[in-house]
Amino acid sequence: MQFQHRIGKVVVKLFRGTEKDKPDLYRKASPVFYVSKDDPPLLLAHGEQDELVPFDQSVRMADAYHRIGLPVKFIAVKNAGHDFEHVGDGPVSPSLETIHQETVDFFKRFLLHQPGSPPRLHDSAQGGPDRGLWPRVGLQDTSVNSWIQW
Repeated sequence: MQFQHRIGKVVVKLFRGTEKDKPDLYRKASPVFYVSKDDPPLLLAHGEQDELVPFDQSVRMADAYHRIGLPVKFIAVKNAGHDFEHVGDGPVSPSLETIHQETVDFFKRFLLHQPGSPPRLHDSAQGGPDRGLWPRVGLQDTSVNSWIQW
């Protein structure tokens, strides 16, 4: 896991050494080593040319989820850097519109309770949203519009 530019310097300063110098400390700080069967579904979208956060971190996290059979959606974004900034000659792919739609679809699938289906993670025993688990997430679906609010 190699950080680029200023972030790498910040990480080395934070840990008072490089990953080579302090592998145990870096391992303890990495969420990929804490993935467990009770983790929630995960959506990852990462620019393949990201110079701020290593692309490999998302690849490794998606692999960790796959290994134990957890739901994960990983969108590798071609010709994109951090925050999907355009990098390279080709277009950003998938498009930002497609990434946004994939995000809405993911939230609908895992957060929105469908009538006639068993309650999902966000439903309390009374059938309403558990505001302790999913505070401030609102999801509405109609045939005309969909929106997500944080």
